[in-house]
Amino acid sequence: MQKDLPIMIYFGENEYELNQSIKNLMKETGYGIKEVTDGLDFQDLIDILNTPTLFEGNIIYKITNDSILNDDKNIEILKEYLTNPSPFSKGLIIAKKIDLRRKALKFFKENKMLIEFPLRKGGDLRRWVKEYLWHHGYNIKDDAIAYLIEVVGENQIMIENEMNKLFIYEPDHKNIVIKDLDILITNNFQSNIFNLLDNMFVDHGKMISALENLYKLKQPATLIIYMIIRDLRIMLRMKWYLKEKYHDEKIASLLKMHPYVAKKKIAISRKLSFAEVFKYLQLFYDIEEKIKSGKGEGKLLLKSTLLSIK
Repeated sequence: MQKDLPIMIYFGENEYELNQSIKNLMKETGYGIKEVTDGLDFQDLIDILNTPTLFEGNIIYKITNDSILNDDKNIEILKEYLTNPSPFSKGLIIAKKIDLRRKALKFFKENKMLIEFPLRKGGDLRRWVKEYLWHHGYNIKDDAIAYLIEVVGENQIMIENEMNKLFIYEPDHKNIVIKDLDILITNNFQSNIFNLLDNMFVDHGKMISALENLYKLKQPATLIIYMIIRDLRIMLRMKWYLKEKYHDEKIASLLKMHPYVAKKKIAISRKLSFAEVFKYLQLFYDIEEKIKSGKGEGKLLLKSTLLSIK
C-alpha cells in the first residue's frame, strides 16, 4: 500500500485528485504535513527524514521542488535508506511531469513508488461526476452532466465547487436536472462563453447579457473573439459532416463532444448555410485584425458585430 512507502512520487496534471490523495494519505497514516520548497538532492532529503521533530509528531515532507528528481548520483544512498527508513517521517515528491529516462525515475518505477494522476476526460470525467453525486445521495441526468462540464469546464476543483452548492441549496432535491444547475452555477468565464455561443443565432438578449458579464469579469475582447472563431470552425466541420450524411451521434463522436452538447450546435448548423458560416467567420477574423492593428475599440466592435448577426 502507498501509505507504507517511505518515499513516494505523485505526478500528473490532475491537481484535484492529487490533493485528495494527499488528504487520504494523511488520514490513513495519522501524519501531519510540512511543505519543502527548497532545492534538494536525495542526501538532503534523507537528512531531513532522519531528523526527529520535537513537537510536531510524525511528518510527511511534501517536496514541491521537483529538481530533486534529477539527482542520479545519489541513487545508492537512496537505496540504502530504503532498507532502514525513518519510522517517524515520509517523503512525498510532487511533479507535473517526469522523465523516465532518468536513472532515479527508473528506480522509483521499478519499486512501485510512482503514482500518476492524469486528467479525466470525456466519459471518465462524466462517470466521476455521476459517482461523486451518487455518493452524496444525488442522481443526475446525462444531459445535466454534459451541461455542467460544458459550462464549468473540465477542472474537477471547479466542478466540485458547483456540485457542493447543490448540497447546500438543494438538500432535499435529489434528482438533478439542467434547471437546477442553471440556477446555481457561478457567473464565471466558461459559463458566460457557453451562454454567448449558445445564443449567438438564437437570442440576442441573452447573448448580449453574457457578453456584458464577460466584460464585468474583465475578459478581453480578443479572447472572446478567439472563442467565437473556434466555435464557428466547429460549426463548419459539422456542416461538412451533415453534407456527408453523418448522423448526429457520429458527428458528436468525431468532434469529441457529448451528444447533448453536440445536438444543440448541430441544430444551429442545420439552419445556416456554408456561405453564412464562412461570412460570419470572416467577419470575426476582420474585427480581430482591426483590434490588433488599433483600428477600433475592441468592446464596441465586438458588440456591434454580434448585434449584426441575424
